[in-house]
Amino acid sequence: MLTITPRSYKIQNNLAVILGEHLGELDRAIELAKAARESAPTDEGVADTLGWLLYKRGEYVQAVRLLRESADRMPDSAEARYHLGMAQYAVGDDVGATASLEAATEKDPKAKWVPEARRRIAVLRTTAPATPQQVADLRALLEATPSDTIAWSRLADLQEYQGDKDAALLTREKLVKLNPQNGKAVFSLAKLYKSRGEKEKALAAARDARRLAPEDSEIALELARLSLEARDFSGALALLQESSRNRPTDASVYYDLGTASLATARVDEARTAWRRALELESLASQAPATRERLTLLDGLSAAAPSPTVVSLARRRLETQPDDLASLAVVARANQAAGDSSGTRSVLEKAVSLYPDYLPARRALILLLAEDPTHDRKTAELATPAREVLALDREANRALGMVAHRLGDHRRAVTLLEASLRQSPDDAMAWLHLGLSQQALKEPDAARSSLQKAVAKGLTGDAAAQARKALDSLGK
Repeated sequence: MLTITPRSYKIQNNLAVILGEHLGELDRAIELAKAARESAPTDEGVADTLGWLLYKRGEYVQAVRLLRESADRMPDSAEARYHLGMAQYAVGDDVGATASLEAATEKDPKAKWVPEARRRIAVLRTTAPATPQQVADLRALLEATPSDTIAWSRLADLQEYQGDKDAALLTREKLVKLNPQNGKAVFSLAKLYKSRGEKEKALAAARDARRLAPEDSEIALELARLSLEARDFSGALALLQESSRNRPTDASVYYDLGTASLATARVDEARTAWRRALELESLASQAPATRERLTLLDGLSAAAPSPTVVSLARRRLETQPDDLASLAVVARANQAAGDSSGTRSVLEKAVSLYPDYLPARRALILLLAEDPTHDRKTAELATPAREVLALDREANRALGMVAHRLGDHRRAVTLLEASLRQSPDDAMAWLHLGLSQQALKEPDAARSSLQKAVAKGLTGDAAAQARKALDSLGK
């Protein structure tokens, strides 16, 4: 019959209802409902049918969108409001679901679906601490409808309230498996993982929750803080910038924003965030430490940190050995004092803990590049920052020489040419460029570069090396 029926969207819609509601052919019903939707994209009845069928198949997020559209266009339809409430219930929109289901039961208190709606309302109203009767009703509902993830969520809430985290974990994992599209359920699981010290699982669950509920500010902030703990500073920064807009008076957000900003080498933004944190009274207990961080940032911005700032940094590292601002100040002080070993040690720690803090990575590259025995490590250090360092003359020079010594001559030519465009009188850069060009069998380019190296004032062994290479090329 279906193959010969004319393609009327009303007929398609009615057949979809019959197949989905009465014959159990849900996939075929959805195909027909989608075809009807394509033919009549503004018809509220078609939107309601497709949304309800998608709900029944477990595609709750898409169902909510369609059912909200149909309920808004049919304000007098109790069933449309019921359909919306059930979908909102499934995605964890407690407030929306309660309002929709209550409105539906008030509009048509004798409808066949009213008992089901009232059971869901009762679940939504069950919060810790619950009465024994509420708990009994909750368990009875779960026995009758074991796929009700919101009821499972309420049970997990009660288990957590009673301190039984092991039982709560099993319950929350079960409900997420039942409905992986419920952002709030996934987020609750993330928080439970965090409370148990399972940070990797907490971070993964929080990322899933963010994907499912991108507008939820609480999820955004929690994911930001989990990202900070996981040292994903770039990811944390974007989330904290968003959180600062959503929570403009929350001092803790600005404190964390300053941390993420500094870790990604945004010193001015870190300073602005920490100053804002100081303006908020709620951070009064952390004010002294925040003022110290601001003092250290001022030292980093100066031509050279003062002895007072260096002393502050060293003192802070005694109790906070991972503090980035202190590490950065001490590294600069060690370098100024000619302590290469001490500088290297501090920079290596800073790069290890804060891989996105470019100043430390750059300084370590320049330091290690002076010793050919560290060439392999120097090249590895530069890999994550290639794009950022592309316009850095000193970095290009140092990495070009490293690439030459490692035999990566094409890379050496690229880097050294970039450096020489900014500093054309660099005799050593011309020497290494010429030697790499010679290795690449580009004799004319090599001869020109080596001649420039000699003309720019090479002396000693370097000058002898250039002349030897020129002799081999034939002047």
